[in-house]
Amino acid sequence: MTATKIGYGIELSYCATSSGSYVTVAELLEMTPPAASVDEVKVYRSDNAAAVVEKIPGWTEYSDSEITCTYTAATRTALDALVGTPYFFKVTYPKLAGQVTTGDVDAFAGFIKSLNKETPLKAAMTIKIKMAINGAVTYTVGT
Repeated sequence: MTATKIGYGIELSYCATSSGSYVTVAELLEMTPPAASVDEVKVYRSDNAAAVVEKIPGWTEYSDSEITCTYTAATRTALDALVGTPYFFKVTYPKLAGQVTTGDVDAFAGFIKSLNKETPLKAAMTIKIKMAINGAVTYTVGT
């Protein structure tokens, strides 16, 4: 049997401090996690006899995260209150085989930069979130 897991049960939570008590705010339907990209810095050295450009890693930047979550009035109200205000966020993934207490967690500082309600005629209503990431994303393996 495969150890592959579906994304059922992913949760988004937030807190005013990184070590405080996090409040779950939404059940996620789909998420594009923040992706790290590292700048490429070209180095030109006059002592390079071959006159070849060297490259070194520069600053790391994380992309915005895009999230789709279940629409409820309570979820929309809670998310509206978070728009444009910096918080600490955690995305908790479903438990994998052998994890008893919690699934894996991505933790990061950021803010919700856009929030939109999707209301298709023949499908479930959802909330679309675009979140700006501030700093590094910390990944913790579940226990």
